[in-house]
Amino acid sequence: MADGGFSVEGQENIQEILSKRLYLCQSLCALMVLGDGGNFVCKLFDTFTVFTVGLLYLLWRCFDQMCIHKPHTSRPANSERYLVCLGLRPNVEAVRKYLYKANEQFAACNPAEDLIELVPLATLLDDAKFCEHIRSLNDKLAERQTVFLRKYKAFAENPTLRDTRQSDFRTLCLKYWQMPDESRPPKPSRSPDETLRRLVKDPSALRRCVPVVTLDALGSPKSFSNHLLFPIYGKVRLIVSVGNGRAFFFADRRWMPVIEGDCPLPKDTVILGDICYRMRSELPTRKTVPVLRVLDAFCLDKVFVDKLPYSERMLCARKLCTAVSKLQENQKMLRLMVADGWSTKKAHEMLSQPFEQIRFQGIRYPVIRPGANEDWFYLLQQFYFLPVLKGPWSLRVGREVEYFNNETKKCETEISSDVVYSFCRALENGLCLSLQGMGDSPEELNGLLKKLKNIFASD
Repeated sequence: MADGGFSVEGQENIQEILSKRLYLCQSLCALMVLGDGGNFVCKLFDTFTVFTVGLLYLLWRCFDQMCIHKPHTSRPANSERYLVCLGLRPNVEAVRKYLYKANEQFAACNPAEDLIELVPLATLLDDAKFCEHIRSLNDKLAERQTVFLRKYKAFAENPTLRDTRQSDFRTLCLKYWQMPDESRPPKPSRSPDETLRRLVKDPSALRRCVPVVTLDALGSPKSFSNHLLFPIYGKVRLIVSVGNGRAFFFADRRWMPVIEGDCPLPKDTVILGDICYRMRSELPTRKTVPVLRVLDAFCLDKVFVDKLPYSERMLCARKLCTAVSKLQENQKMLRLMVADGWSTKKAHEMLSQPFEQIRFQGIRYPVIRPGANEDWFYLLQQFYFLPVLKGPWSLRVGREVEYFNNETKKCETEISSDVVYSFCRALENGLCLSLQGMGDSPEELNGLLKKLKNIFASD
């Protein structure tokens, strides 16, 4: 059995041509190691160039039987196929020596030279039976591959398409194999407490709710120079994924399921998140989309990131969100994204601008839109203060992440792990400011936001 391969990155469209010396060497090896009556199976991507057809002709003469097969388990839209040769004949030494010399000729060629053929085209055409066999085979494989390529194209252009015949094939296969038509039993899933106990020694360090404070209790501007400020559109929750689309958040001293569709978080993922709604209109009857915004990350798909600097934790979370976003849009799942925190300077700039406001279900909310001229918007309900560094350091987020020392007035691109807040430390010291009930008129809300802005002195 020969299944050799090599990287063809950047040259995928000529993979068949690049592989011809590999085919030669695999065939030569078979003729050298097989005894009389031996069998040979080899993976091919090309059965139509003059070189490969010449090689097939030589093997046709060396074996009692030869066929080329495309198994159902092989991807139908690519050109992979398998050469099957049965019953090696005696007295094939001449072909063996010829292929050996051809391989030496390959080694002697300079980059501008190549071996075009092993058997003259006229000799191939003289064997009508062989030519008809190869031509018929290539026609059938090309037709089959074309059908599946067109099918791939149709499904790529329309993600809502479904092939309903798969269930019919499943039923026929089970009947043929005389197997019962039973659904696979669901995998047992652990509770969030069991998941936490497997991940951490002290689950109580994570099983906590973020405290909600008043504006007067926030303190002086210096208190938050090492924090990031997050606009919150729902509520800040510790979220644990137990797998199978099930996740739980901690509230009121107990775990509650995230019930808005399937949760896309992989098993054994623990994050701090904002479960909220993205809206298109002021009217409650208009479309809303459930969104899970990642504020911080402890463990992502069994990978612990809790001790990394905050910027690196979010880089890992962003990679996870990118992978999850490749799921089809029509699937009913929470939209997963990474929330962008505001540094002290950014918070001062954002809070200096007047906020659009709407009344929703009897309550007045400031509105934040993800981008300019964006139809979608979020209802601002809280602000979350997330500590990321110990004093006197603060975080500056721009094209690159920088760490600013408020005492030396110098910026650094790297920082000691001693001054970094871990996930648990940040969760322990984070807090929320709720905007609900703090103003029922545009003037009152603007006054509140202006007062909050004054807490963040511009750098």
